[in-house]
Amino acid sequence: SSSSSTSSHGMPPDDLIELTHLHEPAVVHCLRTRYAAGLVYTHTGAILLACNPFRTYDGLYSEATMKRYWEAGSGGGAGGGGDNLTDDGSRGSLSPHVYGVADGAFRAMMRAFEDGHAGNNNAVIASDTNATFADQSILVSGESGAGKTVTTKIVMRYLATLSQRYASGACSRSSRHARYTPASTAAAYDREGGIEQQVLQSNPILESFGNARTVRNDNSSRFGKFIEMQFQRSGILTSSNIDTYLLEKVRLITQSRGERNFHIFYEILAAADGGGVAAAASQSDKVALGLRHATAEDFAMTSASGTYDRRDGVHDVDTYQDLKDAMLTVGFSEEEQMGILSVPAALLFCSNLTFVDRREHDGSSELDCNNPSLPNALDLLGVTGDALNDAICTSTIVVAGEKLRKVLSRDQATKALEAF
Repeated sequence: SSSSSTSSHGMPPDDLIELTHLHEPAVVHCLRTRYAAGLVYTHTGAILLACNPFRTYDGLYSEATMKRYWEAGSGGGAGGGGDNLTDDGSRGSLSPHVYGVADGAFRAMMRAFEDGHAGNNNAVIASDTNATFADQSILVSGESGAGKTVTTKIVMRYLATLSQRYASGACSRSSRHARYTPASTAAAYDREGGIEQQVLQSNPILESFGNARTVRNDNSSRFGKFIEMQFQRSGILTSSNIDTYLLEKVRLITQSRGERNFHIFYEILAAADGGGVAAAASQSDKVALGLRHATAEDFAMTSASGTYDRRDGVHDVDTYQDLKDAMLTVGFSEEEQMGILSVPAALLFCSNLTFVDRREHDGSSELDCNNPSLPNALDLLGVTGDALNDAICTSTIVVAGEKLRKVLSRDQATKALEAF
């Protein structure tokens, strides 16, 4: 018999701390049973566990679902006049959901603002600036493929949606008496490209340049990130800052079989594979980058593993268009966009560069001037052949205040190119 307690309808509890016996078999049974029933979220105290379903559940992140958690958090739901969620979003009549966690953090922040504004001692006030410290943190962690990237986007979208309600006047200044209105109420504000849309559109850019297909996950983030969203007392999002760290740079030069390099390389190569006006614009981008007829099979850094596509049904031509739209929303001009895209394009051509022995026959090397990828690499980098040759095929050391220049061998130059 199972050692876990069950609800009145025979389903294990939605919080693991309610289990009769808290041990591994009971925990696994609870999560497995809920997962089989389509309940991917389960609480363990203030922590929300998410079991990635690797499929789409209709309505799980819909407007109607968001409305239920927003109304419960603001006290306007079916539960009556009081708050139905605790600060961590882990209680109430609603099922566990990442919306509950996001709403709990937002309400705790707003309550700290209100308490501080009213002079309540429960809020921490800086005496010199009279500023309220209402910081909240949401930590998203898990193994590769657990759904961290998607969960983070869901949290950001929920918080941005709440900000839009306040900015469009759909909510009162008090989070405890806020009203929910359909997304159409804030549609005009949304179309103007507010800060909320700019924050959300940072995700396609980060994913293109920092995500890649691995053996376990077709959209794996190969870096860590800390996202800071800053709100006014009124609940309106004012700015956002993203710090990235630990980028897996080694993926640029080597990938295991069944894996790919970073998405951006395949996206710019597949840019014009679609149809319509967008495809024509993408074709123009490919021509400007010197990639008119190029494919992933043509470059060393995208063909090393023999893997070129994604298994999750996402197409590089579509994500390239998402990237271009995101860049436009964030505020990059066309010139700046091409400047950014020229970097991965230059790396593609650089990965094909080769070296030849110098005429001195002393084991030193130089760039192969007959390599067909060299002119495009020089053009995109904006340097001369001599400058690139000096940067890759020579090294300079300082001894006793004197600079000594050494010409590298083929193997050493190849390593220098990979480091480049």
